[in-house]
Amino acid sequence: MGRGGYDRGNAVRCGIASYSNEFKVGILTLVGVVGAGWAILRTNDRPGSVKGYDVAAVFPSVQGVYESTQVRIAGVNVGSVVHMDLDGGGARLTLEMQGDVQLPDDSVAELKGEGVLGDRYVRVTPGKSDTMLPPGGLLKTRDESVDLDVLEARLDRIAGDVEVITGAVRTTLEDDRPQDQVVRSLDNVEQLTAQLAALTAENRQDVDAIADNVRKLTEALNKMVDQTGTDVSGELAALKQATDKLDQSMAHVQSVSEKIDQGQGTLGRLVNDDAVLSKAEHTLDQVGGVVDKVTGLHTEVYYRGSYLLGTDPPGAGEPANPVSGSARNLIGLRLMPREDYWYIFELVGSPLGKISYTEHFQPALGTTWTEYQRTPDLTYTLQFAKRYQDLVLRLGMKESSGGVGLDYLAFRDRLMLSADLYDFGSGSWPWLDGTPNLSLGARVTPFSHVFIEGGLENAILGLRHQYVTGFIGGGFTFTDDDFKFVLGTLPLP
Repeated sequence: MGRGGYDRGNAVRCGIASYSNEFKVGILTLVGVVGAGWAILRTNDRPGSVKGYDVAAVFPSVQGVYESTQVRIAGVNVGSVVHMDLDGGGARLTLEMQGDVQLPDDSVAELKGEGVLGDRYVRVTPGKSDTMLPPGGLLKTRDESVDLDVLEARLDRIAGDVEVITGAVRTTLEDDRPQDQVVRSLDNVEQLTAQLAALTAENRQDVDAIADNVRKLTEALNKMVDQTGTDVSGELAALKQATDKLDQSMAHVQSVSEKIDQGQGTLGRLVNDDAVLSKAEHTLDQVGGVVDKVTGLHTEVYYRGSYLLGTDPPGAGEPANPVSGSARNLIGLRLMPREDYWYIFELVGSPLGKISYTEHFQPALGTTWTEYQRTPDLTYTLQFAKRYQDLVLRLGMKESSGGVGLDYLAFRDRLMLSADLYDFGSGSWPWLDGTPNLSLGARVTPFSHVFIEGGLENAILGLRHQYVTGFIGGGFTFTDDDFKFVLGTLPLP
């Protein structure tokens, strides 16, 4: 238009140019926020938000779980926690699952930790049922591992016990008397080792004689094989006759099987009639349940034999070691209702025997004195044992006297370290000063059912009177599974 006219395009451009840069940036920011909000509303990335369904799971505690906590199957995110409320003494989680994820009704949910910061997620393990869990259904749950707070409290108690033990060890090492006793005990052990070497040298001839007997037995077996070699042909002929009879028996068996398939006879009706077969299966199930209840008690029978040897007290006038050079035999029975506790019954041929006493009164002097006698006799052990992981605590009667025992098991129970404290009355024979019998032993099971062992007997009394009593031996065990195998191999009448 002309100079005096109105240019509308130029006016619009001048209006826009008149706004400041801050105003323009504000307008662009507002447009971006509105666009982002629209995008968020249009695209919700929460799993299962589109055509999903809810299921529930109840846990004793959901500490570390929040709304929007992920739900995973095999590490893949398939849902999230959308609601949490109390359910009695526990917590009820509402899980929103993706619509394309179907869960069998025997699926299991559990809470798992992720890292050391306490984050958690819900892990779902699908079951194998053909029936699917409906919307709003309840998932089965599984308890998780030990809580960190409980584990921390246990570690604090263990640390306190370790501190007490180290303090006791430090006090013992600072005292000179226990050190002198240890030195004397080592000297006694050295003497015991020398005696073992001498005993081995003295029995060398017996070992040679045993080897010679084995050689003669082998020669006799070789002669027997040579003499019976000519009878092999006759044995083969007899074997052929037995094979022919077996073929005839198999033919009879085939005939009987065909009759059973055709429903002939009582057995045929039993096999082909579904009603009769169902009743028979129900009866067998009941019998099987009774057998399971009876055989739930595991039994173990074992034998232990050991030889005791040692030194004598060095003091003048001290009595000799009362059990050195003797043997101890033991037959035991262990009944295990469960894997973590059992009952022990043992019959022991104790080398110490039975200690009896007689009171004598002298009227002329008005005094009394006691005469003690030791006679060979059998003793018994009746104990209850409870296992805590690798430790076993035993309590009851030990060789006809009250006592306690402790076992430590390692290397899949192939190594056992034991300590028994018992016999507070006659365990200090012949001094009879009230010292209990402390027995320390180690057992190794190199093969199944066979073990070897060794250790110290009456350790406290030996430390007081400066002598050592040791034992070496071994034994074997049989379980109820072994008895079942033996009974299964016996011929039926």
